[in-house]
Amino acid sequence: MDTQNGTAYLTESAIGGIVVLNIESGEARLVLRKHSSVEADTSHVLTIDGQEVKRNGKPFRGNSDGIALSPDRQWLYYKSLSDTRLYRIPTEDLRNDTLTGKELEKKVVDLGSNFTTSDGMIFDQRNNLYLSDAEHDQIVQVTPQMKLNVIVQDKRLLWPDTFAWSTNGDLYVTCSQIQNMPWCHKGKSTRTTPYTVYKLKVNGL
Repeated sequence: MDTQNGTAYLTESAIGGIVVLNIESGEARLVLRKHSSVEADTSHVLTIDGQEVKRNGKPFRGNSDGIALSPDRQWLYYKSLSDTRLYRIPTEDLRNDTLTGKELEKKVVDLGSNFTTSDGMIFDQRNNLYLSDAEHDQIVQVTPQMKLNVIVQDKRLLWPDTFAWSTNGDLYVTCSQIQNMPWCHKGKSTRTTPYTVYKLKVNGL
């Protein structure tokens, strides 16, 4: 949420798109619908522990999901859940409701496909972006130079999901166990409880 500009940005994962919400008026617009940047790359096979993740017998596809606002509020970073490509777009253009759909699509920047199948995304104050990685039970840091650093890899990170920072700089992450849902195992849940939240010390912060 960008309180300075009175705007919240949300991803829409069912059909793919970004919701731009005016937090003062309550007016919302769905933009970039059906654009390639908000739709999952069907060529990527989402794989965890050597097994393809399927939903009711069909390959799992997750559209626009992960989202993060840069610390300077100038860029919105986002990606589909079930592939490794990352995008960004200027927030100024997202707030400009005079742009046509085609004009807005031209503002999207493709950052490449060497990232992670991430659900959660968050920035620190040094412009490092953190991505969850459901396929490899890990969390990855993306530096401003687009260098990827694995900051933790642990089998307990069962589909790392939402991030949050504590006031003293600890990084919290939830684990949603989506790969253990009944629709992935012929109707039988393999989830374990309680669900977990982990706290990490991130070097250099």
